[in-house]
Amino acid sequence: MSIQTDSYFNKDGKLNDNGIALCAEAVVLGKMGQLPERLRKAAEEDPETRREIAALATLLDKQELKSDSHPFFDAGHQARVSTFPTLKAVAVILMTVMLGTLIAYFSGQVDPNDSDPVREDYSENFEPNVFFESLTGQTTRSDELEILEPELDAEKQNGMNFRWAAEQDENFSLIILSNRGDEIIRADSLHDSFRLEQDLVPGLYYWRLETGDELMYVGRFTVRRSGER
Repeated sequence: MSIQTDSYFNKDGKLNDNGIALCAEAVVLGKMGQLPERLRKAAEEDPETRREIAALATLLDKQELKSDSHPFFDAGHQARVSTFPTLKAVAVILMTVMLGTLIAYFSGQVDPNDSDPVREDYSENFEPNVFFESLTGQTTRSDELEILEPELDAEKQNGMNFRWAAEQDENFSLIILSNRGDEIIRADSLHDSFRLEQDLVPGLYYWRLETGDELMYVGRFTVRRSGER
């Protein structure tokens, strides 16, 4: 049965406040790929809409969202009413927040019990994610962290090593995400390395290195089909 999405759009065909609020929650929860195609395209294709979604996502409580069942994703896709600040207030926040960092940090948290989120259409699996590209290959504390491997845009063969060198003795979390921003693998309490042995569906992948609540690095790698170059 098709999902009715008209209540999330205004007369001009753009997302209204309810649509932007829903997409911001999807970004925080890592469920952008579960939105109806019409909503997802509206969120990804218009730069102004992307900025509004990213700014609103910074105001949401990630733990609170994850602790309760979601009225759209978990309860029959019921239309919801926005209870968040106006978009004018959000625009003020945009003046002081680096957009790319916020998008990369708040994308990709997903329920580990969800089914495999990577699409079977391999060509679509290689499409870049607009929410990650702005920070890919950059470290937020370049003077304190050095990424040793993998190189940016490396191709995973059998296994893949992730190694880094940090000046401070910290515990790191490494998260691997599909090109839709859905979490595939998460490893916590890491010191300076992680070995990926799990087979992945062919496609473009991103990986985030975090410590505490701080995003340290966003990388990118690909998985090709067997025998493909």
